[in-house]
Amino acid sequence: MPNSVHLIPRNRLCWIPNDLRLAHEYCFFLHDESARLMVEYEGAEAHVVSFKFRNKAEAKAFKKHAAKADAIAAMRAGGYEAEARKAVLNQITIAMVSDCLHHIYESLRCLEKRKIIVALNLLRKPLTDNLLYLSWMLGDENGFYHAFTTNSPRGITSSILKGK
Repeated sequence: MPNSVHLIPRNRLCWIPNDLRLAHEYCFFLHDESARLMVEYEGAEAHVVSFKFRNKAEAKAFKKHAAKADAIAAMRAGGYEAEARKAVLNQITIAMVSDCLHHIYESLRCLEKRKIIVALNLLRKPLTDNLLYLSWMLGDENGFYHAFTTNSPRGITSSILKGK
């Protein structure tokens, strides 16, 4: 079995034990593919929610309300609750996954420099917090959305979530 597939320059792998280099490169490969998917997701504007107003009066009311508050509140006030929900969940998902990927990347780089404690600390957030929130969103989207919109930030603390 090879100890490297040469995805990462050899000089970066000098502190990684020979028998773990392939696994380390595979982790980087998985990270890079996940990051590529995020770039495609953003490029295709899959996270953007669009809708058509029923009439010009609604569009005018939306602009007026959005100027005073925010777009989500204006969508809810105009009767576009489903679209507002989708926008909220899309933005949370993209932010959490991006944050998770940043932490994983930095952790992998710290492992290459033999900064093991720093690497493990960097992995704590994506594996304990982000993964729990993403699992909650996937497993109980209605519960997550309700807790986020009504109890935020008290209803979505990690201590409450770990009790679920």
